[in-house]
Amino acid sequence: MKPNLLIVDDDEAIRSQLRWALADEYNVFSAGDRLLTLELWRQHRFPVVLLDLGLPPRPADLEEGLATLAALLELDRNVKVIIVSGQGEKTMPYAPWPRAPTISSPNPWNWRNCG
Repeated sequence: MKPNLLIVDDDEAIRSQLRWALADEYNVFSAGDRLLTLELWRQHRFPVVLLDLGLPPRPADLEEGLATLAALLELDRNVKVIIVSGQGEKTMPYAPWPRAPTISSPNPWNWRNCG
């Protein structure tokens, strides 16, 4: 049985690309905002989440992505979150997140770079 994985990104093309790359190994679910992310997480309790920090309503800011990260960690301190964000150097002051290990990767994400 394949494990579940949640992709959180406001860009449908990136969600689609990641879904395609990971579907052989995971049951892939996706969300484009914090509300759907938390709704799906409560239903499936994903062990791993790929999270873009630029989420609506202000995708150019980190606020909504960081709020999503904080909410996920409130629900489960053991959830593994991989930050996949095009926010560049804006993410650096927040890494490492003090409450859970994260991996930061540029967006668009190249899954072949993960080992």
